[in-house]
Amino acid sequence: MEAILPVFKNPEDRNILILALLLALVFGFIPFLLVLLFLNEKIGESSKQIIKSFLNFELLIFLISVIAAIPIVGFLVGLLICPLCFIVNLIVILMALLAISNNQAVKIPVFIKFIQ
Repeated sequence: MEAILPVFKNPEDRNILILALLLALVFGFIPFLLVLLFLNEKIGESSKQIIKSFLNFELLIFLISVIAAIPIVGFLVGLLICPLCFIVNLIVILMALLAISNNQAVKIPVFIKFIQ
């Protein structure tokens, strides 16, 4: 588990990070990817680390969900894994939102790093 202490250089960093986390509940990895592509220069270094770590986490959740949905893996396995991925994603994002609002270290479970 990766822990990053958020240090915001301006108030916009916190707002961008919170908005990306809230949008990730619905859109998965897309908000984090858009922040990295379009707001890369505007956000601070610790915010970039948090965004990259969450992008890695969301890509892993997406990959697991896609693999679980393949019929070869089995319909019952897919029925168990997809809701489990959603629940884990929800818990991690809510814990990150609480940590950011309290200026505490954000803990992100990253096992595979797609983005460095």
